[in-house]
Amino acid sequence: MNPPGADYFERASNRRVASTHEAALKELDVELARAAAKGLIGSSFLLGRFNEVLLARYRSDLPQFGNFLFEAVGDNTPQMVDLLRLHATKLSADLLLLHGEYRQRSGVPGPLPQQMGDKLQNRMVEFGEATVDDFLNGIIGGTRLRKDPLVNIVSTISNSPGAVQQSGIGHLTQSVNQQQFDQLLEAIEALRSSAAVASLPPAQQEAIADVAEAVQAEAIKPKPDRSRIVRWGKRLLGLATEFGIHTAAHTLGAVLASLAGAAK
Repeated sequence: MNPPGADYFERASNRRVASTHEAALKELDVELARAAAKGLIGSSFLLGRFNEVLLARYRSDLPQFGNFLFEAVGDNTPQMVDLLRLHATKLSADLLLLHGEYRQRSGVPGPLPQQMGDKLQNRMVEFGEATVDDFLNGIIGGTRLRKDPLVNIVSTISNSPGAVQQSGIGHLTQSVNQQQFDQLLEAIEALRSSAAVASLPPAQQEAIADVAEAVQAEAIKPKPDRSRIVRWGKRLLGLATEFGIHTAAHTLGAVLASLAGAAK
């Protein structure tokens, strides 16, 4: 199975920006409501909180997307570096527009709101440039990227019933049989048709579907690439955890652990 094309990564970036936008919007609404309850509308403190919320979202999303790109192709190719740089620009532009909207609602007069927006933009640019530079040199989030790494089942899933404890997974071998692939396909289909996925916003449902289809397409081949299945399966589990539906994915986690365990 060839790595996804540029159009897929563009859709993935757009979905990620939409998801981050939605999460940031909710947090900004909470900050605005708290400020109103405490009589802080019109205060510089509120503007500071807006900056903190949006910068935290940016700092969280960008390394995650870098990891996603690396896991998708198994390398930090020049194309992946360019995609991460483009995502950084797209994400910061979206969050800065949010800041512009909410600073108008802050009630703070004078030039301070614009100054705070400029400050936020500068900090995003600094972080974005540093993250892209790290990625170019094989590092993301302070951790070195590794080709064909030991894959870990997402640890947070271990808190759900029947979940898989986080465990190191070695290179997969030919010992994985067809029955296990059938179980994998059933687990993915169960996740996709679950009420938990149906309750997600459309952008998150599409993100789940895209990765699930990539795993399914590989699993039905006569000679599936087992390492790619585990890598993309891990990504699917990561999305389930990120979107708060990890309980619905515990069966998938168990099947992936079984696939990997057969290679030991």
